[in-house]
Amino acid sequence: MNTSFRKVFVHDYAIKLIIGINEAELSDPQNLLISVELYLESPTTEIHDSIQNVFNYEWIPETIEYVAEEPRMNLLETFAEKLIRCFFKDSRVIAARIKIEKPDICPKAKALGFEMYQLKKSFQ
Repeated sequence: MNTSFRKVFVHDYAIKLIIGINEAELSDPQNLLISVELYLESPTTEIHDSIQNVFNYEWIPETIEYVAEEPRMNLLETFAEKLIRCFFKDSRVIAARIKIEKPDICPKAKALGFEMYQLKKSFQ
């Protein structure tokens, strides 16, 4: 078993989405900040400065946009689980952390939101 890991990430990716269960959240898109960290086993061979030999982190924002276009979701938890499902399709991803924030909901807080960390081997 490989004991060395790498992490690729996108922090605070901004999108607008209608999501929520409260009446005020159902009419207009809300600002969301999404952070994704994907944990990968380190390559067992040299990378030779080639993108073909590493995980292309550009796939992270593309996946966020793809999931955001799915039918409307009520919960940030649902959005995060759908993202995890997509990221776990890549065999190199062994764990993921997803954080979704609503920065405009509470005037006394920088943001409200949801965060999850998931190991692939224990995800169903």
